Amino acid sequence: MKETLVYTLIYCDRQNIQISVKSAEIIVRAPKGTAKRKIEAFIRENLEKIKTALEKQKTRQDSFHVSSAEELLEMKRAAKEYFTRKTAEYAEIMGLKYSRVSITQAKTRHGSCSYKARSINYSCYMMRYPEELRDYVVVHELSHLMHPNHSRAFYDYLKIYMPDYKERKARLRTYFD
Repeated sequence: MKETLVYTLIYCDRQNIQISVKSAEIIVRAPKGTAKRKIEAFIRENLEKIKTALEKQKTRQDSFHVSSAEELLEMKRAAKEYFTRKTAEYAEIMGLKYSRVSITQAKTRHGSCSYKARSINYSCYMMRYPEELRDYVVVHELSHLMHPNHSRAFYDYLKIYMPDYKERKARLRTYFD
């Protein structure tokens, strides 16, 4: 049985064919003038990768599903309590000062840090992740108060306070990418 795949095809100025999956939509970009049979062959060759990406997108969307406004409010309240406490604990260990902790409903980033304002934001959806991954995000964002980028010095600093950060970062990607 032949499998039908719905996708958006965009011809553009490029050298090769590219497939991306965004919001459970398959987008194929191909060089202008590429034959349809060549594009379809490329899609067939990459069918397993496409299916994996679609499944990952579905899992990701499920992690953001909230059944009611009350559930969202409870998750935000729990996130505020958890991240306020953990940020204070790790900041003390790391000898850092910050101005405030805020909770967002961000779906594309776990947390963020304003170096100048010294404020840290966390997504309430992080409450659905294991504690060791939430703690990684806390230490990661606090580390930006010392190094406002992702330089070698940033990761060297992060490693001092979380030696297994690479493993945690890899695990976090399986939840969020």
